[in-house]
Amino acid sequence: MLSNKLHKSDIEEIYGQIAKDDKFDKDVLYSLINDENQRVGMNILWVMTCFSGKQEEMMRNEHNTLIDMVLEEKCDAKKDYC
Repeated sequence: MLSNKLHKSDIEEIYGQIAKDDKFDKDVLYSLINDENQRVGMNILWVMTCFSGKQEEMMRNEHNTLIDMVLEEKCDAKKDYC
């Protein structure tokens, strides 16, 4: 699903899978961001912009890691999402 164009229903489904858990595997999210397929990375970043509540708070705890990722990222479009 992440390798294709996402529609609102896709984003809601992916977000729902992540949001239902009090914890999510940040390593999985980071590996998806850095996937060889640029679309996968872009799509997971797009989904992450929809985070709220616990997911948003968990990502705030990853602030420094995300900043490091942006500084190392070569794709300007991905930088815009971070």
